[in-house]
Amino acid sequence: MIVDILARFRIPVFSAWRGPSSPSTCDRGDDHLTDRWKSILLIIASMACGWIGWSGEVLLLPRAKFFPLLWAMAPSRTIAALVAAGYFLAASRGLPQGVPTAMPPIFGPGWRFG
Repeated sequence: MIVDILARFRIPVFSAWRGPSSPSTCDRGDDHLTDRWKSILLIIASMACGWIGWSGEVLLLPRAKFFPLLWAMAPSRTIAALVAAGYFLAASRGLPQGVPTAMPPIFGPGWRFG
């Protein structure tokens, strides 16, 4: 009975949309060279954001807030993954040198990185 009631009052909200809700990058018709340079610049900017934001200087830490903006501007999931990888790899560049300092040498990671 509930199905019959709901079917009677169903509002055709999305029936006017016949195509995909968002066009893919292949359907846009924009210049692919522009997208390629935009992607490269986003990856480089995310690496710079991670490098500067996590450099150890306290006053530069707010620069890391630009990472979500760069990540959201990525034109595809692959580029978003590369933007995130560039940021996190640049931000964690000093991690191998800091592990022996933070962990006592009785643990395995302290031996491997020391």
